[in-house]
Amino acid sequence: MVKKEIRAQEDLLVALEKFKKLNSSLKDSYSSERKIKGEKVYFFVNDVVKDVLKFSKQLLSKKISISAKNPKSNKVLLANKNLLYQVLLNLIIMAKEAIEEDGEISIEVGEVFCPKRGSKGRKFSSISVSDTGCGMNVVRKRIFDPIFTAKNSSGSSVFGLHFILNSIKNMGGWVEILSEPDHGSTFIIYLPLFD
Repeated sequence: MVKKEIRAQEDLLVALEKFKKLNSSLKDSYSSERKIKGEKVYFFVNDVVKDVLKFSKQLLSKKISISAKNPKSNKVLLANKNLLYQVLLNLIIMAKEAIEEDGEISIEVGEVFCPKRGSKGRKFSSISVSDTGCGMNVVRKRIFDPIFTAKNSSGSSVFGLHFILNSIKNMGGWVEILSEPDHGSTFIIYLPLFD
């Protein structure tokens, strides 16, 4: 029993160190947001999703499963690949924090046509990150405020959505949230597809 507790503490320390490095990286990218804004490259959406999924599995406990839907999509974006990676990783970490014990996180890639964006309409890639966590209610109205933080019932803080919103806006997209208390949350990122 003692060996299991020691091993669990060691695993927790390793995960904490990974989180600290990631948090530092996210802060660095936030502070250099203007520099990052112009660095656009062509890439397949699912390449980023697969990379994030692979790294995320190292951060999550065995009680939280993570999966991707529509992994064969070959949609091309002209955007900042590293910034999208950081945004998705941040959403996964927040989903992890919303799940109190065991649960699921899923990433789904899709495509939508939006006549409101641009004079002739345009196709957008939709990337949704969903969790089976605690969900939210009225907090959604101010969740993108720069100083917003929220705590789940375990006391963990959730922040960084201002960074996410600004990053996605800088790439020509927007973010939507679907959530209900005790029914999880879904964050949907929309980014213009390369024609």
